[in-house]
Amino acid sequence: MPIFADANLLVNAAEKGHVNALAAIRAGKTFVTPNQFREFLDVSSSPQRKARRAFLFREGIELFGGPRAGAIARSAEFQQVFLQISTAKGRGDAALAAFAKATGNEL
Repeated sequence: MPIFADANLLVNAAEKGHVNALAAIRAGKTFVTPNQFREFLDVSSSPQRKARRAFLFREGIELFGGPRAGAIARSAEFQQVFLQISTAKGRGDAALAAFAKATGNEL
């Protein structure tokens, strides 16, 4: 089953080699939302950013975007979840949860 990965899961897998994080990513198709993608790549050094990009490529993690993501983001289900979560957790986490809910993919 496809999953949406948050930045923390990606960091644990890419930089800490956390067995459970790697297993979750490798269990099926893994997507990252644009917000989580930016958060994961928001590091201070160019070598670290390159290493993180290489990890995403190596593990086959795809950015969830384009027309399909836009259509989902306009759906009532997405908007309801996003609005419920964004005040407390921020826009990035809210979008992640809303995409997971609207697509039925695990988070």
